[in-house]
Amino acid sequence: MHRTYDLQPRLDLSHTTGLLYAMIEYNRGKIVRKVEGLTQASIDYTGEHNEHNSISQIIRHLCVVDLHWVYRLQGLSFPEDPILKLGPMYDEKGRLPHIKGISLSVLLSEYALVHEMLFE
Repeated sequence: MHRTYDLQPRLDLSHTTGLLYAMIEYNRGKIVRKVEGLTQASIDYTGEHNEHNSISQIIRHLCVVDLHWVYRLQGLSFPEDPILKLGPMYDEKGRLPHIKGISLSVLLSEYALVHEMLFE
């Protein structure tokens, strides 16, 4: 079955801003639905030989990327404090930073908070 996704911009934002926000909102919602109920082992799994990014790494990365947009859209420099808490976007080798043992609820709560900041 072919599904058509027609993002509806928020009416309380300009058309372009509302459309961009709707894309972010749709993607975050889809991620949240896909990971609901996964175990800690599942979200931390990096492959048999640790050759893949874990779900935890990807969620944290998306959170950090969106947080960078919060500041970028306001024309502000990215402050050091969020980096200290969430970590950098990439490690020194250009890969997603390794994280393990952070619960799904914490990761999704952080992501929701950044999403609220992005909307504001």
